[in-house]
Amino acid sequence: MPFRSMVRGAGVGTILRTAARRPTIALWASLAILLALTAVANLTPRAFANAPSATGRFVDRIYRDAQGEHKYVVFEPAGYHPGKKWPLIFYLHGASGRGVDGKAQLIVGMGPAVKQRAATLPFLVVFPQNENLRSRLLGGWHEHPEELDRALRILDAVEKDYSVDTKHEVLVGTSMGGFGVWSLAARTPERWRAVVPISGGGHEDMIPALAKVPVWAFHALDDTLVPPEASTSLVEGIRRAGGRAYVSLLPQGGHNISRAVLARDEVFEWFLHPEREPRLDIDWTEQRDLPNMLDQMPFYPAAEVAGAVRVHVGRDLLESWAALMPSLIPAESLQGYKGGSVETSQMGPFSFNVVVGGIGYTGTLERAWMEPLPGNRLRLQLGLRALQMTVYSTQLRGRLFSADAGPMAIYIGYREPVWLTAEIAPRISHRRLHLDLLGVSFQIPPDNWSIAPPSHVRVRGLPFLRNRVTEGLVEGLAEKRPVIEAEIRNSVPLMLARIEQQISEANDRVVSFGRWPMPLWQPRFKFYPEALLINEQGLDLHLGAVVAQLGKRPDGAPYLRFHEPEPWSAPPPDGLQLAISQRVVAAWSTLLADSNVARFHVLDMNSPLLHELGRRAFWNEVLPAMRDLPEHTELQTEFTLLEPLRLRNRGGNQVTTSPQSEMGIVIPKMRLDLAVREPAHAEWRPWAAFDLSFEQGLKVSVARPSFVRRELHMSLIPADMPQVTPSLLPPGVSAADVDTRRLAAQFAQGWADNFHLESRTAVLSDWTLAKLPLRWHDVGWNGAQLLAEWRRPGIRVVNALGTDVVYRVRGMTTQWSEPYRLGPGEFHVFRPTTAILWIPADAPHVTPFQLSLGESIEIRPQGPVSVVPATGQLVGGTR
Repeated sequence: MPFRSMVRGAGVGTILRTAARRPTIALWASLAILLALTAVANLTPRAFANAPSATGRFVDRIYRDAQGEHKYVVFEPAGYHPGKKWPLIFYLHGASGRGVDGKAQLIVGMGPAVKQRAATLPFLVVFPQNENLRSRLLGGWHEHPEELDRALRILDAVEKDYSVDTKHEVLVGTSMGGFGVWSLAARTPERWRAVVPISGGGHEDMIPALAKVPVWAFHALDDTLVPPEASTSLVEGIRRAGGRAYVSLLPQGGHNISRAVLARDEVFEWFLHPEREPRLDIDWTEQRDLPNMLDQMPFYPAAEVAGAVRVHVGRDLLESWAALMPSLIPAESLQGYKGGSVETSQMGPFSFNVVVGGIGYTGTLERAWMEPLPGNRLRLQLGLRALQMTVYSTQLRGRLFSADAGPMAIYIGYREPVWLTAEIAPRISHRRLHLDLLGVSFQIPPDNWSIAPPSHVRVRGLPFLRNRVTEGLVEGLAEKRPVIEAEIRNSVPLMLARIEQQISEANDRVVSFGRWPMPLWQPRFKFYPEALLINEQGLDLHLGAVVAQLGKRPDGAPYLRFHEPEPWSAPPPDGLQLAISQRVVAAWSTLLADSNVARFHVLDMNSPLLHELGRRAFWNEVLPAMRDLPEHTELQTEFTLLEPLRLRNRGGNQVTTSPQSEMGIVIPKMRLDLAVREPAHAEWRPWAAFDLSFEQGLKVSVARPSFVRRELHMSLIPADMPQVTPSLLPPGVSAADVDTRRLAAQFAQGWADNFHLESRTAVLSDWTLAKLPLRWHDVGWNGAQLLAEWRRPGIRVVNALGTDVVYRVRGMTTQWSEPYRLGPGEFHVFRPTTAILWIPADAPHVTPFQLSLGESIEIRPQGPVSVVPATGQLVGGTR
C-alpha cells in the first residue's frame, strides 16, 4: 500500500505563493503593472524616508529669534559622532526654495546631490531657507541682508550644537543663492575654506575680499537669464588680484545647471580638498541623474478631482506583456524550500512514523497569455514548465523495522507546459481595487508528470521490505497529484490578495508630472481608482485625484471638489493613451491662484519689453499721476495670477476622438501690481493695479523624422490683445486718465518676446514599461482632456547590400516564416508582439540574430546591424 500521509500538500503551491510575495509580484508582474496606475504610477519616484543614521539623514531643526521660528535642515553624515570634527557645506538655495516650510530648499540643487551620496558623504550640510517670497528671483539673498544675517546665525547655532570643523566650511549656492554666495563670501572671506557659486554674479568691488578664498564658479554658455560673463569677469578679476579662482563653463543647460554640476563626484572631491587644483576637464555632455526630493514636501490635501485621469491599455500591449511575462520574473521566484514534517502512516499491519526531511522546488514560466473578455473580465493563462519537487530524505520509524530513503523527485510539465487558467473580475469599493476570482483551473495530464524513485533505500529490521518501501513511496506520491493540483489552484486567491495589497499601497504614492521651476508650484497628486473597465479591445483604468496644497493657503480656505461629469472620448484601438481631464488643470491653477505664490517681478522676466513696465519713464506716459511722485521714488511691478487657468478648444467646442494640435490657454485674470517706495520710507505701498485677461494659443505635435526618431514640436500662437481694467488707482485719478491701450500693447509685445513664439523642438525618447518599449505617437487636446499616446514600435529591416537578401524570421514561440526577399535599398517593417529572430534563408544553421522592437536594422556584409538613420526616406514597402 502507498504511504498516504506522505508529503502532505507537496509544497508545489508554495511556488506561486512565494512568487506573489516578491516585490515584482512575480508571475503576475504585468497584471500588477497595468492595475497599479499603469503609466501614471511609474512617473512618480519611490518614497524616500529619512535614511537611518548608518546611511546619513536629513534632520529638521528650528532656529528661534525675536522674529519667531525659522525652520532649516541639517544633513548628518553616516556615522556622525561628536568625537571628531566634521567638515561642513553651507548651501544657499535659489528662488524656488523660498518659503517658511523648511522643506522647499531641499528640492533643487544640493538636496538631491546629498541624498544621492547619503551613505558616503563625509560632510555636515546646512540648508537655511530664505523667507522673503516678495523678493526678485535673483535678489532674495544679496538684496536682503537680513536674510543672509539670519542664515549666518543659523550656521553659528549649528556650530554650537554639532562637532564642526570650523576651518573647513564650504559655501555653495545656485542662481539666487549663487548671487548670495558671491555677496556673503565677500563679506566674510575668512570664514570659508572654499566658495562655489553656480549661475550667480556680483560686483567688481567684491574682488579684493574674494581673492582671500579659493573659488570655483560654474556657468552655462547658453544662460540667458544671467550671462556667463557675470562669473568669468569676477574669476578673472580675482586672478589678477592674486587669488585662486576657477570657472567651468558648461556648453549648455541654460540657467538651471545645479543638477548637472552637483551630480559630479569631481565637484564634491574638491569640496573635501580645495587646496588641490579642481578638475576642469569634466565632460559635461555626459548626463548624470539625481534622485527626486519632492517627497520631502508635506502633502496637505486641498482639492479633489473626480474623473481626473483615464489610462487606456490596448489589447496589443496586453499580448506583448503576456509574452514578456516569463522574462519579468526573477529566476529565484520559482525556487524555494518547504520544511520537513512528521506524520503517522500505515503499510499493511505495520504502523510507523514518516519523517520528511524537507522539499525543494524549482520551475519556470515558459509562456503566458492575457486576454480581455466581455463582461469586465480578464483571463490569465500561465504555462508552467519543468516543475521539479525534490524530497530530500524520508525516514520510516516503526517498532519492527525502520527505513531511510534518499532523494526522490516529482517532474511536472517536462513534455510541454502545464496551464494554469484564472478568470478575474475587477471591482472598486471604497476607492480600493478588488480582484474577484471567478474561476481557476489547473490539471496535470497523467502523461506530463513522472516520479523518480529514491536514489537509495536502506531498511533495518525487515530487509526484505526494501522493494516494498520503494514502491510505497512512489505510490504515495502518485496519489498526491490531485492534492498538488488543488494546492496550486488554492494559491491563486492568495496571489490576488497580495496584488490587491500592493495596489492599495500605490494609492498612497505621491505623483508629480515633470519638473517645475518652482517647487511651490509643483502639481502633486494622490490617485485612487474609480473604475476598471475591460472589454475585447483592452482595459481602461479611471482614476480620481487628490491635489496637494500649493504654498500657504488662506486661513479657512475650503476643500475644493471638482465632481462635474465630463465625457471621455473613445480611446484608440491600440497602444497606450493617457488622458488628463481639464479639471486637473483647473484644480491646480485654482490652488495656485488662492495660495498667492504665482508672482513674478517684471524685471525677472526675459523680455526687455516687459522690463519697461517696471520703469518710471513708461508710467509717466501711461499714468501721468506718476510724475507727481518724488524724483527718487522706487517702483516695484509684479504679475500675480488671480483666477484659475482654463483650456479651450480653438477649433470649436466639440470633443474630438484624436488629439488636436491647437489649444487655447485662457488667463481670465492676471493682475499687474504697481507699488512705490518713497525716499526715507522702508515699506512698499500699493499705488496702482490693473487686471489683464487674454488667451494664449499653443500648438503641439509629434513629428516622425525617421523610423526611430520622434520629436515634440511646440510653438506659441500670438496672443490676442489683452483686456486691461484698472482695479486700483491713486486718489483723484480715474480710468479715463490711464492710457490702457498703450499698456495693453506693451504687455502683448513683451509677452510674445518673453516666450519666443518660434517653434521649439525636443527629442522624445522611447519609454520602456516592464521591458516593453513604447514609442511616442501623438500629443494634444481633444476639447476636454489633454492626451498623450504611445504605440508599440515595429522593427524595420533595411537591405544595405547591393544584391537581394533572402531571409526568414520567427517569434520567440513560433515557427520560421517562409522566405522574405528584399531588394537593394528596400525595407520591410514588421509589427510583432515582441522581439523576433532573423536568419539568412540560405544559412539556416547559423546563430539567429535577435531584432528588438523599435530598432531599424541594416543588413550589411557582417550581418544585421542596428542603426539610427537621420531620415526615413528609403524606398521599399512593408510586410
